[in-house]
Amino acid sequence: MRVGAFMPLFSDENMRSDVNWLCYNGFTDAVPNFYCHRADRMGMAHSIEIRVPFLDNKVVDLAFSLPSRCKLDGGVPQSYFKESARNIAPS
Repeated sequence: MRVGAFMPLFSDENMRSDVNWLCYNGFTDAVPNFYCHRADRMGMAHSIEIRVPFLDNKVVDLAFSLPSRCKLDGGVPQSYFKESARNIAPS
């Protein structure tokens, strides 16, 4: 993968973790090549414009700035996000 691009982004030793490495690879590979492509195709198939609010720069920067322990709290992925959305999104 892109180790050379990852290291400068996570220059703080505390931020260089396996979790952040997986998040980085997912964001630079799976999101654009799979999820965004699929959403775009589905939107075009139904003549609607798809918006992806979780890819906003501020949201992505916040997600990457969180420590690894917050991203996998108790082994549950996205636990902080799920907790923050509990009152505004249906279960």
